[in-house]
Amino acid sequence: MNRLAWIILSLLAACGQRAADHPADTVRQEAKNIPSPAGAPAAQPPPQPTADTAAPPPVSSDSTTTPATVSLPNNQAFTATVDGVEWSGIQVIASRVDSAIAITAVGPNGTSLIINFGKQKAPGTLSFGAANPGPFATWISAQGVSFSTEPGGTGNARITRLDSKRVAGTFSVTAAEQGGNGKVQIREGNFDVMFGK
Repeated sequence: MNRLAWIILSLLAACGQRAADHPADTVRQEAKNIPSPAGAPAAQPPPQPTADTAAPPPVSSDSTTTPATVSLPNNQAFTATVDGVEWSGIQVIASRVDSAIAITAVGPNGTSLIINFGKQKAPGTLSFGAANPGPFATWISAQGVSFSTEPGGTGNARITRLDSKRVAGTFSVTAAEQGGNGKVQIREGNFDVMFGK
């Protein structure tokens, strides 16, 4: 930037600051009261900020951040920590077909957690992994990478409520990356959801 351009920008910035510090009518009045040197054009009021020069609106918080707890309808909840970060399902669907129970929770940024409990007719504890084929948990990351307890993962769940309308309980899972070597730790899982019709 050459010196002349720098001076012009400095003057414009000073005018803009003065306009911000004084109401526009006061600035205009001050400009009218300044005598002009002989032969010089009359003083003009400082330029007012326009859409091009006005300060940009404040940036909102990071769109990737989502509150740790999300309110679901009918007092439902589906929460956990994923690798130590709090996570909540923002849309949850629970289904039951011939005593087989599954919950799909969709979270922020395309993440999701699916828990298939297998056939359950009453509250109780069950395990995930090779020792108990059938029930499984699958985590899908924001990058679309799938981690599952089947095969290579472990975990357990405890169903504390199971009736015609709702299923509730807790879970803890270590899921293995499908086709890779990564793992994801899902802890402090809690769910209380209604069965869809």
